[in-house]
Parts: sequence; structure tokens; C-alpha cells
Amino acid sequence: MFFKKKIDVQEYCAGSLAALFSPDREKVWEQLRQVCNDPALSGIDRTTYIKHIRAIMIELLLIAITKTFSMDIGSDARVSTMMYFNAHGATDIEDIERTVGSGKFVRFFPEILSGLVA
Repeated sequence: MFFKKKIDVQEYCAGSLAALFSPDREKVWEQLRQVCNDPALSGIDRTTYIKHIRAIMIELLLIAITKTFSMDIGSDARVSTMMYFNAHGATDIEDIERTVGSGKFVRFFPEILSGLVA
């Protein structure tokens, strides 16, 4: 349980993940991609793009939970997330999320940041 409302970790994760898997969220991410008007980003298959954005958002959610509360609650959140993936046939997102969580994408940060600052 966490937050002042005493929300169960599994309940919180299920609600957050349901929002991340909603068609409305996909529309927003697709609009962001179009607004960026980046040829490389536009060249990525829509499904692949959405899956990777979801994986990044999920990893950020798990980092925020762990950092805000504790390693134990963060571990519970990660287990709840894996259970959600299994129940909703989204284990491919879990595989991507593991890659994101492993830090393998960190080598791209300087390139991303330089593009944002320039």
C-alpha cells in the first residue's frame, strides 16, 4: 500500500498500465511523433514505435515508484507489471521494458540531449 489513499500496489499498477495501453494514449503518442516531423522517427513502424514508448513509460513509472517509496514496493510494482503483461498478452512489451531497464539505451542519451538543446 502506498500514497495517502492507501492504494494497493497491484491496483495502482493495473490502473496506470490500463491508461498506457489505451487507444487514446496511442493517439497522443502518434500525434507527438507527427509533430516532431523527424524522418527517422516517422520511418519507424507505428506498432514498434508504440511498443517502445510504452516500455519507456513503464520503466519510468517503476523507477518513480521505487525511488519515491522503497525497493520492496518497487519490486512489488515490477511483479504486478509482469502479471499485467501476462494477463493481457503483452509479454513483448515486457521484453522491451527489460532492455530499457537494463540501461542499454543510455548510450543514446547524448545524441538525444544534443538534439533537444540545439
